[in-house]
Amino acid sequence: MNVETKIALVNEMLSDGKISLHVKPQEPTRTLDLPQSVLEMASINSFIVLDLGLNMLVPIPDLAVTNTGIVATLSFNRSPYLCFIPWEAIFCVVGEEFHILWPKNLPPTSPTESKKKPSHLKLVE
Repeated sequence: MNVETKIALVNEMLSDGKISLHVKPQEPTRTLDLPQSVLEMASINSFIVLDLGLNMLVPIPDLAVTNTGIVATLSFNRSPYLCFIPWEAIFCVVGEEFHILWPKNLPPTSPTESKKKPSHLKLVE
């Protein structure tokens, strides 16, 4: 799916209400910018869920869906943090009416899977 289609779908979902971004923290191609405490949670889970919306209890006036990703000042433990989430790090967006899944962006099945080195062992029959 091209970026323009992703932008259009996410904007449509935002106009319907709150969305949840499912983000993989291991994305190396662009800089995922989230608070360190949130990134540390990824050592427990293989992904992070972020809630965004145009009419949230804590307003997000700078929410922008761009060609490179999503930029927004989000609140973590009542502290604002300017976040950047690149498209490559987003594997699922869940909205009020529907959800979108990008299978090729799925995170590893476990947090340690992405760190595994190829085995030096060979199968002998």
